[in-house]
Amino acid sequence: MSDLNGQVRRSDDAAPRKTIYDIAGLSGVSPATVSRYLNNSSAVSAPLRQRIAQAITQLDFRPNPMARALANRRTGIVALAVPSIDNPRWPEVARGLETRLTEAGYNLVLINLGDGRERELRGLEQVLRIRAEALAVAMLTYQEGDFARLQREGVQIAILSNDIESDMLDAILPDRVAGVRLAVEHLALLGHRRIALVDRPDSLPGARARIDAFTAAGQVMGLDGDALHCVPIQHGTITEGQAAASRVIAQGVTAAIASSDLVAVGLWIGLEDASVRVPRDISLVGMDDIPAAALMRTGLTTLALDRVERGRLAAELLLVRLAGHGPASPRRLAIPPRLVVRSTTAPPPA
Repeated sequence: MSDLNGQVRRSDDAAPRKTIYDIAGLSGVSPATVSRYLNNSSAVSAPLRQRIAQAITQLDFRPNPMARALANRRTGIVALAVPSIDNPRWPEVARGLETRLTEAGYNLVLINLGDGRERELRGLEQVLRIRAEALAVAMLTYQEGDFARLQREGVQIAILSNDIESDMLDAILPDRVAGVRLAVEHLALLGHRRIALVDRPDSLPGARARIDAFTAAGQVMGLDGDALHCVPIQHGTITEGQAAASRVIAQGVTAAIASSDLVAVGLWIGLEDASVRVPRDISLVGMDDIPAAALMRTGLTTLALDRVERGRLAAELLLVRLAGHGPASPRRLAIPPRLVVRSTTAPPPA
């Protein structure tokens, strides 16, 4: 507090916080015995428990919950680390996670990993700095051993990304491969024979699996391999989708599948900027079914992947692991896609 001249002075009412050493001295036991009593250990006899309880009451002792949490390595923090919080898919995953974690008494902390190997590694270090007990993670530059230090520190991990290749951890993954197959089947049944897939480079495991599924699905639907075209983009953004429009047009396709709704929206804008109308000239399918997909002009045909449920399932897996009841082998859960047909797909032009 301060006096009338603004000088800070110590309050006479301020008393130092009582500690277990004060309780030990007053009750005539060791600090270790007081600690065992506070942690409800059965090793403390009834007479000692009574003496310690009386000392606590007399000293008006109040345990420091943060100190106890740190001592027990329990902070109640679960981290969600994702490539970009600008992507609308992640807030919904976070909502599913947070709702279930809050019910169980945990707090969710969001970490934006950003682009690039260095930033992602810094993000993993941040998980250690905040002493998170568990981590749900999606990243683009994963390498074997990236999670080794986290695991040594006892952090429970659940994978949210198809770009993390690990069979040793629990995973809750959107089945985008099945989504690509559904999209190809939908377009082929409409009569499209030349289709493009706009996706990240095949150096990413998730993109590589989608590209393979695209080729295989085309063969199943009787499409000529030369009529299936992959148009690579570096980032899954509206801007990248818009820039890819000219390359899609150059392939002479009548339909395109985008790896996300953000890319699809950008592609839609880019096509119409080039006087190519959707779906009259080129049909368009996105993936994710973000809220904007239904609101964008007359609505985007897309593959819905329940992101809130994905977050909830991730929380359930982590809570089981935190409680020490998880199965010996990792669990892998898939979020199935659902085709949502709106106005951006139609039969090809005559």
